[in-house]
This record gives sequence, structure tokens and C-alpha cells, in this order.
Amino acid sequence: MPTRRVRQTLTARGYVHTATDGSHEKWQTPEDLTNTIVAGDREQSAGLLRNMERVFAPEFGPKWLQKDLQR
Repeated sequence: MPTRRVRQTLTARGYVHTATDGSHEKWQTPEDLTNTIVAGDREQSAGLLRNMERVFAPEFGPKWLQKDLQR
């Protein structure tokens, strides 16, 4: 998935970009859950997307990312 689309999806969900460390961006949800994407890559891996879904599932529900990306 393109990094640009991941950023758009996170922003639409209310995430805030809180920090950049090298080529990694840290994003935080309104409930203070955090995760990192690799900003230096044009594409985000399937494994990273699965991890994001798992980490943020308590706040957004199961398979939230898949649902958002189908819109």
C-alpha cells in the first residue's frame, strides 16, 4: 500500500503524526495508542499493515484498516 494512502487513512481516523525519527514516523490515536510507519518507503508492507490493525483494534475494532481502505 502506498505510504501516502496510509497517511491519509490515519489522518481521517484522527491520528496525529507526533514524531519522526530517521525514516520512521510515529502516529498516535486520540486514545494515546501509538504505532510507527516507515516514511522513507513508498509502499508499506502487508506485515506493517497487519500490525497496525492489531495494535489499534481496541480503539477502532477488528479489521478497521481493511474496511477503511475499501472505501
